[in-house]
Amino acid sequence: MSVRERIFNRLTQVFSPVYLKVDDFSERHAGHAGYREGGGSHIELIIVWDGFEGMPLTDRHRHVYKAVEDELANGLHALKLKTLTENEASKRNIVF
Repeated sequence: MSVRERIFNRLTQVFSPVYLKVDDFSERHAGHAGYREGGGSHIELIIVWDGFEGMPLTDRHRHVYKAVEDELANGLHALKLKTLTENEASKRNIVF
C-alpha cells in the first residue's frame, strides 16, 4: 500500500470527513531535500470535516499531523494541508 493510500485510509478512519483528497506530489521535488524515489515523500491533502468548526488553523493541522505521525516518522518529508469545514469548502467552491 502506498503512503498516499495509507494516509487516505488513516484520515478516513480518524475523521470520517465529508470530503478527502490526498495527492502525492513527490515527483515535483526530485533532487530536492527529502525527496524519495518512488514517491511518498511529499503529500498534499484537502480534508473537509465539520469537527474543525471554531478550531484555529494550528489546532486543525495538529489534529491531522497527529493522525499521520507514523508516516512523518518514516519518511514523509512534506505535508501540505487544507483543513476546512463544509461551509468553508463551499465558499471556496470546492466541489465534492
